[in-house]
Amino acid sequence: MAFTEADRVLIRQYVGWSAIFLQYQPLLESAITTIQSKLDGGTRDDNSTELLVRSYLAQLQKIDAKLMEFDCLGTNVVNKIQQDNIRARMVIQQWGRTMVGRLCTVLSLEGPISDCYSSHPSGPVTIGYALGAG
Repeated sequence: MAFTEADRVLIRQYVGWSAIFLQYQPLLESAITTIQSKLDGGTRDDNSTELLVRSYLAQLQKIDAKLMEFDCLGTNVVNKIQQDNIRARMVIQQWGRTMVGRLCTVLSLEGPISDCYSSHPSGPVTIGYALGAG
């Protein structure tokens, strides 16, 4: 099954790109299409690569859901077990970065354009630069 626009939105989100400037970064869209099976307009003999990407997207969505579970920060004590939520969040975010790296490898990207697990996107491209002003 070919990637839907919803799938593409998720891929863009995790590798740190927006649909607004697709014309300035056709590499990602081309890579997404290319890894599809020949039957779906891609270049692969079967849908194995597409299924791998879908499994990564599912894992990343689970990671996002897990991060949303932390509704308080600091150390909690539950039934005499101490839990450090800040460190737990950091571990989950790091696993998310690992999964994003795997997704980028499948798409032949050097890495994400910005870190979706950071509080501030740190991509090298600014709007002015993308529009040719900088």
